[in-house]
Amino acid sequence: MLNKFPEKLTLLRKHYGLSQGDVATKINVKFTDYMNWENGNSIPSISNIRKLSVLFGVPVETFIDNRKVIELPEVKVVPQVQPQQPTTEQKPDETLKADTIHTQRVNSVKNDLGSTRVM
Repeated sequence: MLNKFPEKLTLLRKHYGLSQGDVATKINVKFTDYMNWENGNSIPSISNIRKLSVLFGVPVETFIDNRKVIELPEVKVVPQVQPQQPTTEQKPDETLKADTIHTQRVNSVKNDLGSTRVM
């Protein structure tokens, strides 16, 4: 049973497949602040606990009350999509044309004062 804030936080983050940086970005805090919460070096403000509660879909009390146990929701696994193989009706050149990404040539012109010009 997990009853410490850092352990609950780590469990929820990993359950949703997020990195520490992902969570920090989503709740708009510094990465180092979030990392310190997970490491038990500091605790977040109540407003940040509310943000974590919303992000992970658990009541605020789950984080605050050490007697509360986290009930993880079932995560549906989506099967990996295989790339489509060209059919025998398609010619290789047609497949290449369909998959080719066209890029623009970008040249930096010395007289542009540091800006770039798309040609």
